[in-house]
Amino acid sequence: MSIRGNDGPDEPSRLSRRWREILASAYELTEAQVAQDAGHVRHWLGSDEHLIAAIELRHAWNPDSELGPYFLAALRRALT
Repeated sequence: MSIRGNDGPDEPSRLSRRWREILASAYELTEAQVAQDAGHVRHWLGSDEHLIAAIELRHAWNPDSELGPYFLAALRRALT
């Protein structure tokens, strides 16, 4: 399953504007990227390991930076 480009769900994320702003600022992303990631996380059926790898690839993050796992955890928290 891929989260690149427009492969994912078309419905808007359930993140508040405030959470989009916070995560976009913290991870140097756009609010649109955060919203798109949130939609993919909500509908992801694979393993967390594969989801983290897909997020890291999408944002060109080095896996050694560990941004992927922290971003996923923060995004999941924001979605609750």
